[in-house]
Amino acid sequence: GLPMMIVSSRRLLGRQAPTMAARALSSSSIASLFNPTEEHSALRSMLRSFVENEVEPQAIEYNKREEFNIPLFRKLGTADPG
Repeated sequence: GLPMMIVSSRRLLGRQAPTMAARALSSSSIASLFNPTEEHSALRSMLRSFVENEVEPQAIEYNKREEFNIPLFRKLGTADPG
C-alpha cells in the first residue's frame, strides 16, 4: 500500500529524501494548501471519497499479502472527478 511505497522511496533516495522534500515545499506551495482552488477542493473531495469507499476496505488484506492492487490503481486512473 501507500505506506510501503513511501518506505521504499525513502530507501531508494536515502539521505536525499528530506532535502528534496524541503525544496519541494516552498512557502507558496504551503500557502496554497490552506487556500485551495475550487478545482483542488473538488479533487481532494473525490480522492477522499475514493479512499474511503475503495481503498480502505481492501487495504489490510493486500498489505498482509504484500501485494499491490493493480485493478484498483487503474480504477483510480479512470476516476471522474465530477
